Amino acid sequence: MTRRWAPWLALAVLVAGAVVVLVARSQPSGSVEARAGRLERELACPVCTGESLAESNAPEARAMREDMRERMHAGQSDDEIVAAYVRLYGERVKLRPDDGGVALLAWGLPVVALVAGGAALVAALVRWSRTPRLHAAPEDEALVARAREGRP
Repeated sequence: MTRRWAPWLALAVLVAGAVVVLVARSQPSGSVEARAGRLERELACPVCTGESLAESNAPEARAMREDMRERMHAGQSDDEIVAAYVRLYGERVKLRPDDGGVALLAWGLPVVALVAGGAALVAALVRWSRTPRLHAAPEDEALVARAREGRP
């Protein structure tokens, strides 16, 4: 009985762990430096190609990092800061996709497909393990025994 539920229990523990990690990462941390560091990795340098604010040494990136800290000290939330930069530079300044709409579908669909595929695989393995084994008829066993003894 426990062997049957073990994969489902392992999957439930894995999903619960992923939910805990996602919730913990979505909560804003208290220090300005921690918040700024996270936002610097989520926002792109407006003049660099493919670099985050954290990676860039461009004057514009340095100015954005300084402005970001000033906004945090002024009491703005992370969402307000990101929205201000999106107004200034457009959606291209965000390195992380939105949490809803098409972005949710684009990021969520592969996860759903993996979970569905794993569930289908588990279901197939369970079904195959329950398939009755074919047993030889007594006449067939006698025929094999005679062949092993060398008799026709």
